Amino acid sequence: MSQGSYRHLERGTALAAASFGKAVERLVALYVAADESLSAVLMHTGQTRGPGGKFVQSPDFIGKEAYNLRLIDITTPAELDKHLARPRGEATDHVLYPGLPAELEFD
Repeated sequence: MSQGSYRHLERGTALAAASFGKAVERLVALYVAADESLSAVLMHTGQTRGPGGKFVQSPDFIGKEAYNLRLIDITTPAELDKHLARPRGEATDHVLYPGLPAELEFD
């Protein structure tokens, strides 16, 4: 996690929930990479860049099932409608987590 993202969490800024979501995605990616069975069927897309190096929206993971590809996004119930409204939203599977814990504290 970047220092900036960590500060958002620590200070409870408006970007804290997004920073927490990035951390959840990256933790899942680490678990997938460390597991031979999962990494054989899931690929983390990371931060996909388009022409000119700009970041573009992409699913968080691509699932490889024989000749079929599955698009997978990790999100919260509160953000699900926004994900469904994306161009490939309806064709994407969504894995939900509750969101930023209210009791999250830093020492």
